[in-house]
Amino acid sequence: MRAARESTAHSGRRRELVIPILTDLQTANEKPTALVVDDSTDIAIMLVMILQHAGYDAVMSISAPEALKLAHTQHFEMFMELIEKFRSQ
Repeated sequence: MRAARESTAHSGRRRELVIPILTDLQTANEKPTALVVDDSTDIAIMLVMILQHAGYDAVMSISAPEALKLAHTQHFEMFMELIEKFRSQ
């Protein structure tokens, strides 16, 4: 799987997220699970919907402490962390 790429096209920042779409054969037994962590509920919901459309089970968290609790109780094949307030510190 390729990682997200970031560019500074024009005057703003653009992020590209590449998520492999699972085939029916790959999801027949069990869907991989992703944990989406974002302090913006709207963005987290959008990412969960994209992942579900690509064939993943997705769980959403809007805080790091909540995400840690989930990570200790469930198995995740993919983590997506997009909490902006931690990046500015």
